[in-house]
Amino acid sequence: FFSYMTSVSVAETRRFIRLVYAVSIAPAATLVSYVCYVKWKLHRSTHRAYTPNDMYYIRGMHGSSPSFAANPGIRIEPDFLSPDEQEKLRFECKMLLSLYGYNVIPFWQRPNWNKQIAALLSSTRINAYKVTGRSERELSAPMTEQAEQLKQEQEAALIKVKPYESNEPIQAPWNSAHKFDMNALPKIFQELVQKIQSLPGYKLGLARDVTIDYRDDQYFKVDPHVTPGLDGVTVFMLTLQSDGVMTIVPPKKEAFRRASADDVNKYSFTDQDLDVLHKRGDLLCLTDDAREKMDWCVRLGIDARVNGLKQLVKRKHATRDDRDEDENESQPLSEHDELYHSAVVGNEDIVENIQVTSDDNAEYMLCDWWGNT
Repeated sequence: FFSYMTSVSVAETRRFIRLVYAVSIAPAATLVSYVCYVKWKLHRSTHRAYTPNDMYYIRGMHGSSPSFAANPGIRIEPDFLSPDEQEKLRFECKMLLSLYGYNVIPFWQRPNWNKQIAALLSSTRINAYKVTGRSERELSAPMTEQAEQLKQEQEAALIKVKPYESNEPIQAPWNSAHKFDMNALPKIFQELVQKIQSLPGYKLGLARDVTIDYRDDQYFKVDPHVTPGLDGVTVFMLTLQSDGVMTIVPPKKEAFRRASADDVNKYSFTDQDLDVLHKRGDLLCLTDDAREKMDWCVRLGIDARVNGLKQLVKRKHATRDDRDEDENESQPLSEHDELYHSAVVGNEDIVENIQVTSDDNAEYMLCDWWGNT
């Protein structure tokens, strides 16, 4: 009886020791597996590794940043341009728009786009202008006689705000792709390209195109699309006029896309979208899947009360004494207000400088949201 109990105890002890070994090794094995998976995921990337700074600017539809392995190829270089450089580029862009700018809204889509903004309380209008070095053959296609007549009727009824709004597609002198001519760019753009090429951690070849996209009157909508493949495997973007939110959308085959414009404005295109906070002067880089497979776009936005936004900006930077004084002067936001749980993360100077008039539309402005914030 004694020997039987001893043999059973030894067997149980060995099993217990093996269990302890397994439990001890499991975390290390899991960590090694995760590291190997991340390296395998990023093996195609020729640029620097992702950093926590990159991930800060990216938000999923649940409101939090994705893991490093889930980053499809998005990098941010904050404060890439100084305020002085931004001002010089803004001036040069307006000069190029006056020379080579043209309207990119297809005439057959204009009525539908007007319907999308008809229910908005904010004052806006549809507009989209571009300057690019792509060839005229790629920019325009032959139309039937009926289509040409319909286009002329819409052009005649259109109230033109910009002098280049009625221009036909114009090819900028620097061309694009294999014919891209760096010397044809204005000097300030040549310096910008050289500054991007000198970034540490990026393996870049020759530039393939320089494109300017311009919108105003609070209208920032860009439909989901992939940048043309001839523009290269790496795309860099800068925003100069205002901060914005760029949305990265997975391919249609991988996620269901909402069709209603109202649903898209409130909930984005899919539940797997990624929002990127793109501030003025920051350089946004798209590579790998974010460049080759996924669409990028900008949502139309939602209406927000200007007074409420002003109060959020003021409270964000106010001290406790200022808040107490402000509560005595104006009615604070209540829990039932749609902006109560919101925060202004960009364009604070624009909000502060808006003058509210007696016009009902002036009481609202279009705002986009950043990962449900």
